[in-house]
Amino acid sequence: MKAIIAQDIMLTYPQFDKPFHVYTNSSETQIGGIIMQDSKPLGFFSKKLNHTQKKYPVTEQELLAIVETIKYFRHMLLGHRIVVHTDHKNLTHPNSKHSSDRVLCQRLALEEYSVEINYIAGDRNVVANALSCLPTEELFNLDNSNNNTFSLNLAVIAEKQAADNDLQQRLLRENPKNKQAI
Repeated sequence: MKAIIAQDIMLTYPQFDKPFHVYTNSSETQIGGIIMQDSKPLGFFSKKLNHTQKKYPVTEQELLAIVETIKYFRHMLLGHRIVVHTDHKNLTHPNSKHSSDRVLCQRLALEEYSVEINYIAGDRNVVANALSCLPTEELFNLDNSNNNTFSLNLAVIAEKQAADNDLQQRLLRENPKNKQAI
């Protein structure tokens, strides 16, 4: 199992002559994104929403996921073509009449980059969906005395992976010799 996961998530180096593909998503509690080229991951991003951000409308949370992911990878993306993939169709229409001041500010922040926003069906946005829905309280033993460090609880991850029918079915499809219980 380790070899399969390590092979699929091995990060590669960016190629600055090719466009960067950014897949993002938000949930009620956090946002997530992944930067890719040639279907290979360059980096992952996930961040918990603060109390105020949790109250944002869905459109604003989805746009926040895009802005925060791109800002996080600014050193890599600035000055290069960026294709953003989101499962929130409203974001593909820049002149939506439902734009708030916050949406306008976030769109203005994206103007610094060469960003093209495309719609992708939610079921095809698997990695970003997973990054925005990580059960962080269970996976990470957060030490409140030092917010910069945490220990990853691998036993919880293994338990969640074993109980995830979608993951088990995908592993079985990709490698029929893998006879794990589904």
